[in-house]
Amino acid sequence: MIFVPFPDNDITDEERKLYIREIQELLRSLEIAQNGYSDIPIDGIFGPKTAEAVMAIQRAHGLTPTGVVDRVTFYRIVEEYSVLAAKDVLALPIKGFPPKAGFAFRLGDTGDGVAFLNIMLRTLSDTFCNIPAPPQTREYTEATAAAVNILQTVLGFAPTGVTNRQTWNGITGMYNDLQTGSE
Repeated sequence: MIFVPFPDNDITDEERKLYIREIQELLRSLEIAQNGYSDIPIDGIFGPKTAEAVMAIQRAHGLTPTGVVDRVTFYRIVEEYSVLAAKDVLALPIKGFPPKAGFAFRLGDTGDGVAFLNIMLRTLSDTFCNIPAPPQTREYTEATAAAVNILQTVLGFAPTGVTNRQTWNGITGMYNDLQTGSE
């Protein structure tokens, strides 16, 4: 499928990926609220799972199921998300990863984003015994890298111990799924 945020927009490929990720986050949240799970990846690629979810929204709102996110479809997705958010049914996505292209958290890095990462990793380690719990700190430690390595393997990524955007999105998705499932 080809993602066309709106036919009259002139955007770069990187901006297109950001738009797709945003739409995937909304669609994933809607699916989790409805079904208790979602297999929509948050990867910035408008693949078959994303297209299926878009067509489901289009059908639910009496629109032609094209799988293309035009303005009307986009507004329906946002409207549906807003209704559920107002009912406090949705888990809030974790937004702590810097938007700079090519950015990654590495051993020795510090800050709020690393603190969020360590919180997510500690929570996941409480459920999955094979994930070591990093210290509750704002520092990217060896324990953080070890937990990230394991999760990268689980997510099907190369185990580097470095948290790039793809790894962050995978860990955040697992964390959000765990939080939604435990309510």
